Amino acid sequence: FSQPIPSPTPPRYDVEWTLARTNILKSLSSLPHDLLNSIFFRPDNLAMFYDLYFKNYHHHFPILHQPTLIISETPPLLLTAILTLGATLAADPAFYYLGQRIHDALRWIILATGKFEPLSPLWCLQALLLVQAQGKMFSTTKHHEMAHIFHGAILTMMKRGRAYSTISNFGSSKPTSLEL
Repeated sequence: FSQPIPSPTPPRYDVEWTLARTNILKSLSSLPHDLLNSIFFRPDNLAMFYDLYFKNYHHHFPILHQPTLIISETPPLLLTAILTLGATLAADPAFYYLGQRIHDALRWIILATGKFEPLSPLWCLQALLLVQAQGKMFSTTKHHEMAHIFHGAILTMMKRGRAYSTISNFGSSKPTSLEL
């Protein structure tokens, strides 16, 4: 007499990562279809890349606060920057290759959102900094050079935006010493 084995309840991360996957794919809709339909975007792989990023890279460049980073509420392009960097740390070289293909267009997709202007949202600056970090440390010569080219622009945007504003001068028309 054999009793049916109850099907396991899907782990919570499957639901979170399925929703995140949908949002990411919408944000990356300009990428080739073969890439968008690749194994890179399986929810379990996305969760693995996220974990690889936080276990192996985040402590070197802690620009995110993991305890308050809610996957379903994280802007998809910031999440993509985390995931592509995490994919460079995966054991399977196929993930590195797919991550590099996404990384190749990610900077341009972020810039095309229209958010990279004075008073850029924090997520935009964080995503571009992660793209830059990946380009300088884990990517191709082309990406390394592009990271150098955009480095100054990212720093200037941070200086002119909220990143260096204080409560006392926020909203003031008087320039701060950092803006002069």
